Amino acid sequence: TRLAAFAGTLRGLADRAAAATVPELLTEVVERLGLAAHFERRSKTAEESADRWDNVMELRRASERYGGDGPAVPAAGAEGGDGGDAGPESPLGNFMDDVSL
Repeated sequence: TRLAAFAGTLRGLADRAAAATVPELLTEVVERLGLAAHFERRSKTAEESADRWDNVMELRRASERYGGDGPAVPAAGAEGGDGGDAGPESPLGNFMDDVSL
């Protein structure tokens, strides 16, 4: 089913977060979820689709500040690792805190 496939995608992304940097993980999320094609299908106009894609690319550019901080969610036992939790002390948590303001 589609729900099972989506759950599998989320599990794969969660596993990837232990090795990928924030920008790498964000790029993979965008690609695996097929956001570009989704925007093209769901937007009412080409301009709306382009605006949505521009927002994603702006988010991707913002993630570059965290590219040198190591894995998005360090594994347990790793320096700064908190057991795979994207808490506020992980690069992913820091990024999410910054972009949510």
